[in-house]
Amino acid sequence: MGKIILTTICIMTLIIIIIISECLSSTPPDTPGNEIDDNQTETRNYQGVELTPIDQQQTRDIKGIPNINIDSYRLQIN
Repeated sequence: MGKIILTTICIMTLIIIIIISECLSSTPPDTPGNEIDDNQTETRNYQGVELTPIDQQQTRDIKGIPNINIDSYRLQIN
C-alpha cells in the first residue's frame, strides 16, 4: 500500500513539474509592440524603392506590429 502512495506522489509531482515548465517556456517575452522579434527581419528596400522602417511609420489605424501566424499567413500580391 505504501509503494502505491509513493508512486502516485512521484507521478503527480512529475506531472506538476512538466505543466509548470511548459507554462514557463511558452510565456511570450515582454517586448514593446514596435520592435521586430529576434527571429524576424524587416524589409527596407523593395524593387529598388526605399521603404520606411516600421518604427518610423505614422500609422493611426494600427498600434504596433500586428501578430501574424507565420504557419497560416499567405501573402497575395495582385
